[in-house]
Amino acid sequence: MSRKFTRIGLLLIVALLVPIQSLSAVASDVTLVAGSTGLIDEDGTVLYSVILASGDATVESVGIQAQIPPQATFIEALEFPESAVLAGQVGTAVTWEVATLDGNSILGPFTFRVSFPEGFADIPKGVAATITWISPTSGIIDATPEEGTLKPLADRGQIVVDAQGTVNEAGENVPLPVGETGIEVLILPNTVAEPTTFSFRRIPITEDALPADVEDTWWCVLFEMGVDPAVELTQPIALSVPTRRVLTPGLETTIFLDQGDGNWQEFSTPRPESVSFVPNFAKQGIRRELAAPSQFGGFGGFNSCAPVGFGGFGTVGCGFGQFGGFGGGFCQFNCGFGVGVNVDDRAQAVVSSDDLQVLGSESAIEFFSNPPALSEWIKPQ
Repeated sequence: MSRKFTRIGLLLIVALLVPIQSLSAVASDVTLVAGSTGLIDEDGTVLYSVILASGDATVESVGIQAQIPPQATFIEALEFPESAVLAGQVGTAVTWEVATLDGNSILGPFTFRVSFPEGFADIPKGVAATITWISPTSGIIDATPEEGTLKPLADRGQIVVDAQGTVNEAGENVPLPVGETGIEVLILPNTVAEPTTFSFRRIPITEDALPADVEDTWWCVLFEMGVDPAVELTQPIALSVPTRRVLTPGLETTIFLDQGDGNWQEFSTPRPESVSFVPNFAKQGIRRELAAPSQFGGFGGFNSCAPVGFGGFGTVGCGFGQFGGFGGGFCQFNCGFGVGVNVDDRAQAVVSSDDLQVLGSESAIEFFSNPPALSEWIKPQ
């Protein structure tokens, strides 16, 4: 019996789905904002990253000082933009310097690796970081880390959904977590007619698992989705999937689909799709003379490749006719998804105002701090 998938929508945005407080100031009122986030690597070490977004003005002589958490042992400065210089680790801080950050752009991540004692359970979700600059006027902000601890992610999980869709205890249609995988899924009411199990498995990033002949691509995530029993999905669904590294918000992504036979094929979207990031950040207006920064919420957890709007309009499916073999939106039980970014773009680690305009955004700060929630991308059909 065929496994029916009609109008499957896949939205890979950051795995933190509660809307954060809206930024009240426009870009011209803010010089910089900064976010801090962490993730546990496959070997058990922890990677911490800081990302910046600028307002309208070009900022010069920027210093980034990220604090090594208590109980942690510094291992290495791992990744940082090509335009930055690593000043090194001094005491409890890792420091980078940037000569110039253009206005209305996003820069980062500035990433370092640490280890914690074996059995240590209180691994913080982010790190405290201080960002300073000299021009257009001197300023300072703090990227205050979110409260809470990081936990290792399970490599697989499942969720059972009926005709109500994903609902919380209050009966509200909201995104729900898929076990301990870090994946969240939003399924609208009347998407399935009977109880249905959606299962997910992360595919390890190994050479033999990757699509062939795409050497210019760095892979953010590979995963497999299954549906049981065979049902017709009458509306798009939206997913949030964590990736293995923090990336620059706004980087253009490439999406690949595997119809279950190991044949990965590139998926073309109507417009460029991008990385998204919900930071936990503090802002400092250039008119506010180093007043205590106002912290805006956010959950600072997992970064994801984010095809904003991919499938959110009910126009694509897993194994759609353009890929051959299934036609009409039908595909077999398991579908693989891969998302990557260009290797050179990742190394430069900067998104310009021109890049943002291609994505339909005029403000780096807004794009960085207020990405869309899953509910904004799928609507009842």
